[in-house]
Amino acid sequence: MAKTVDPRDIRWFGPLWRRVALAAVMAGWCFMEYLGGNDFWFFMTLVVLGYLIWKLFIDFPTAADIAAFQDEQAKAAAAQAETPASEPDTSEKDK
Repeated sequence: MAKTVDPRDIRWFGPLWRRVALAAVMAGWCFMEYLGGNDFWFFMTLVVLGYLIWKLFIDFPTAADIAAFQDEQAKAAAAQAETPASEPDTSEKDK
């Protein structure tokens, strides 16, 4: 299964403590809605918590996936640097 986390988000969500803190905050919010008897918001926060756990823990790219992505970016940048830039058209047909 392909990892679907945006590569730009990996830098911020990379440290495990940030993912755990975000999940803890969401779980706390979900629990508070449960205690308050707000069924609609309890289930909404529960769904968001489930999605957060899926994306940030289960579907989150491994170190090997991140390294492969960085290698692909480096190869693409090297290929682009090797491609000669097209020279500007200096024909005299516009004069």
